[in-house]
Amino acid sequence: MATINIVQTVTDSVGFGFKRMGLTLKLFWLPILIFAALFVALFAGSAELIISLENESDPSPEQMTQLFGVMGQFYGTLILGSLVFLPGWVMLNRVAAGEQAPGGIAYFAVGAREWRTLGAIILYMIISSLVFFFAFVPGILVIFGSILSGLSLDVISDSDALAVAMDRMFENGDVSEGAILIGVLLFLVAILFAIWFSIRSSIFVPATAIDNRIDFFKVFGETKGNFWKIFFGFILLGLIQTAIQYGLMFVAMIPMMAGGVMMGSMMQGDFDPNALSGGEIAGMVLLCAIMLILILAYILFSVASSVAYPAKIHVRLSSQSD
Repeated sequence: MATINIVQTVTDSVGFGFKRMGLTLKLFWLPILIFAALFVALFAGSAELIISLENESDPSPEQMTQLFGVMGQFYGTLILGSLVFLPGWVMLNRVAAGEQAPGGIAYFAVGAREWRTLGAIILYMIISSLVFFFAFVPGILVIFGSILSGLSLDVISDSDALAVAMDRMFENGDVSEGAILIGVLLFLVAILFAIWFSIRSSIFVPATAIDNRIDFFKVFGETKGNFWKIFFGFILLGLIQTAIQYGLMFVAMIPMMAGGVMMGSMMQGDFDPNALSGGEIAGMVLLCAIMLILILAYILFSVASSVAYPAKIHVRLSSQSD
């Protein structure tokens, strides 16, 4: 059975996050622009409709049809916009696994590996949905079965009558407490199983991006016996990221507090912006720039370290199982 040093894996992931912030920016700045452009185009095309609906108390059927079309375009744009991040995400996983980083100032390449990774994402969504569905079904059947068993089919088929009947049952204490307790326990078991499955399968999509091969059961088997290590590794990484976030927030509060004091003085009429010297204005601009740079740095670090952790787990476990 393969095993890993999870503390070393987390520290390596954190180190990767710090060292590869520049690479992360290079991989994702172009997809961010494409994503933003798609939504700007969507809202620019639907602005007239949205404004007309705001002035209408009773929209026409044609306007509602157009609105539903805009909503469909919104969700389609959201899905399509999310896909533009896939090439950068795949490459970041490959670099975390030890491959050479690409050159240039931007990266956007779609090939068989990216399509295969997209297929792995879809497959994982299907598998996890089925697993979670069947995990939670027993609790649902026990709870609702105990409630609905005493009601007629006519009441169950009428939503209003069903709501009234259920309220009366709870008020009169006619619901089986034992069945409710069993149902709650089954829900808790389902939640624990969902966590177990999510941790065990967390490296499947990164493994597909790294190996350029879809093999769910092989990757799932790699994590056998390592659940607690991987689980606590996620917690440790999250704690480190949170500590860094709060540290950066503390530093970022300095320009925010200075700006808040200035705004308060301006609202009270005690502050004259024209009285500021060029050096004071430059200092405030510099503080604001530092704040934005720190926020961007944290986002880049968080993305890189979060991607690196499951990627490095897969590399270290697969090297022992091969």
